[in-house]
Amino acid sequence: MCTGNKGAAIFYDTCLLGFSDRDFLNSTTNSEDQEVQLYNAQNITSDGADRFNATAYELLSGMAEYMATLNSEDKFVTGTIPFDATYPNIYGQASCTSDLTPGQCRGCLDATIAEMPRVFIPNTKGARVAGLRCIVRYEVYRFYNGSIMLQLPGNQAGRVEGKKNNKTGKILAIVLPVVVAIVASMAMCLFCWRRTKSTSKRSLSLTSHMEDMECIESLLIDLPTLRMATNNFAENNKLGEGGFGAVYKGSLPNGQEIAVKRLSHNSRQGIGELKNELTLIAKLQHKNLVRLVGVCLEEEERLLVYEYMPNTSLDTFLFDMNPKISDFGLARLFGQDQSQDTTKRVVGTYGYMAPEYALRGQYSIKSDIYSFGVLILEIVTGRRNSDSYNSDQSVDLPSLVWEHWTTKTIMDMIDP
Repeated sequence: MCTGNKGAAIFYDTCLLGFSDRDFLNSTTNSEDQEVQLYNAQNITSDGADRFNATAYELLSGMAEYMATLNSEDKFVTGTIPFDATYPNIYGQASCTSDLTPGQCRGCLDATIAEMPRVFIPNTKGARVAGLRCIVRYEVYRFYNGSIMLQLPGNQAGRVEGKKNNKTGKILAIVLPVVVAIVASMAMCLFCWRRTKSTSKRSLSLTSHMEDMECIESLLIDLPTLRMATNNFAENNKLGEGGFGAVYKGSLPNGQEIAVKRLSHNSRQGIGELKNELTLIAKLQHKNLVRLVGVCLEEEERLLVYEYMPNTSLDTFLFDMNPKISDFGLARLFGQDQSQDTTKRVVGTYGYMAPEYALRGQYSIKSDIYSFGVLILEIVTGRRNSDSYNSDQSVDLPSLVWEHWTTKTIMDMIDP
């Protein structure tokens, strides 16, 4: 229920619960603005779609007529009607609130059934209209428990046509598998040929880009070792997932804990960005740089293996005083005469990203300056900028500093 509403209702097949500041009991029919209209997303695609609609309408009308004969307060009916070999039966259910008379119940159901062709997609396999006074539903499967209260004979012509369709179905059952087998064999041959060709191209492309990366040869780790280390990339070993793929925790045979970055096959991180990350981290070794343990480029996998870090994001590194810098795959070069660009892939820690980058994907040579500035503000003030993104705090650190700057109380922000 939406906050501020003065009415709500919960509909089930066998009951409903509702309240409102309006007297909805004053009407004996459903109000259109207080109805739930649902339909089966699958459609009848055969030539018998029109006949299906007519048969479903016959079932609903039969249940409405049956309800008019009930004198008890249990105004509820289930029904079925035969159709054809594909859909042997159509099942229906209808109900009214117990305070309605049999005639009023019939009127509510008739009005609801009459509007169904207007509000639903034609030829749907099932539909339901639930209102505060009556509910009606039909499906091609039995969706309710208990006995069937009303069994209609259905259309004799439809059953004869169904038998004809059944004979046609038997013929198709013999011929279709043969045709499918032939088509499947041809498709498999084509798939294998294209897969071999594609793999060759990928291998050639990868080799050509790695020719100038001799520095990583000593870091190569075979795929079976990484599969064993991560328990075959088990879900419970997953540390998280980013825009380029998932990261798994693992343990090498020597006991070293590692984090394996498994680039998705659909990842937008290309060979160029992978080359950036490998080249930079492999050549740079420092206590404050995350250490690249290894890399695997076997089969179709692209795996980067790092030392396992228990920390999480930039603010954690800063305030825990255990900094590690990583993710050099995000490096991107500007043209000599280029000062800004736009990306569809926004990656980073919120609170440290420039607003135009975080909101619109626009980055420039000033983006890193903004991030560095936030870092300096955190050091000077002793406050976490990320708190404003992870709590109910409404003002972020840069805005708070600017507010004190404009009121000439900036000294109050300095960490004593």
